[in-house]
Amino acid sequence: MTIILSRQEHRDIINSAHEVKPQHTGELERYIDYPEHLGHAYRYNIEFRPGFELGIKDWHFSQPLMVKQPEREHPIELSFCLSGNQGDSAFGQKSSGSSRLFGNGICPQGDLTYFPNQQILKVDLHIEPDVLEALLCQGCNLIPETIQTLLRDRSEWLYFMSGKTTPGMELVLRQIVNCPYQSYLKRLYLESKALELLSLQLEEIFNSPYNPSKQLNLSDQDCIHHARDILDKHLQQAPTLRELACQVGLNEEKLKKGFEQMFQTTPFQYLRDRRLEQAQQLLLDTEQSIEEVARMIGYANRSKFAAAFRKKFGVNPKSLQLHSRHKKP
Repeated sequence: MTIILSRQEHRDIINSAHEVKPQHTGELERYIDYPEHLGHAYRYNIEFRPGFELGIKDWHFSQPLMVKQPEREHPIELSFCLSGNQGDSAFGQKSSGSSRLFGNGICPQGDLTYFPNQQILKVDLHIEPDVLEALLCQGCNLIPETIQTLLRDRSEWLYFMSGKTTPGMELVLRQIVNCPYQSYLKRLYLESKALELLSLQLEEIFNSPYNPSKQLNLSDQDCIHHARDILDKHLQQAPTLRELACQVGLNEEKLKKGFEQMFQTTPFQYLRDRRLEQAQQLLLDTEQSIEEVARMIGYANRSKFAAAFRKKFGVNPKSLQLHSRHKKP
């Protein structure tokens, strides 16, 4: 059965969790063990300077965990998944080898789902706008437009881009996870690697077709966020692209291209992925048959459903269901 927590409840668990203090760690480092009933999980955080922090998360949950995130202010974040899969209703599933960039601004509400019986290994960088500006633009008369978009006001929707971890990023991420140093040398080494990772990610942004300098205006962004909310609320009887465009006040072409520019997926692909995530939840939490679950999300053919499910999650729905039932008391 899925454990469902609010964002605050999840934070309370972290704040009250057992904090491990290995020898030679500095006062700006935190090792946190999660409660045993959730599985084997810990997180490591180190603050290099105020507003610039690195986090390593190594999770192996024993049962599904969902954290419901409200609409909220969000700092600049670089997020990299080295292994495992994690559901995200707002921005799509995180999977091994994926990278994400969040600019400063408002983050929409959504559900984060941590799937059980797998290692989820992530590395995150959190940077406040003034720190990034100081790092990149000290002495500059003009801030590049791409960077300006990442530094936007927190009253605006944040910029988001997803992609694949490059071989260069993968090397740096492994060096971070397997840091050979302790104490001050460790801090110096990790900060240098964090800055290298930032450089590699920014290089990808400048070369990306989703470069933030080509972003939509705020009114169009609001319309596209509204379109995604409509899809989330009507997964079973979703409107057509034409109907959706009419509901949010955009033409079909602008909605389709704008949706892909903001979320790196089309409305159709987003709807399909959300339905498959719903199917996964039903297989984990209910006794419904695979045929019933497939029909609920719009698949009349079990084989086609199984193929789509396997492509997205890397496991057959039957195997997931049997494993889940075996784990239940």
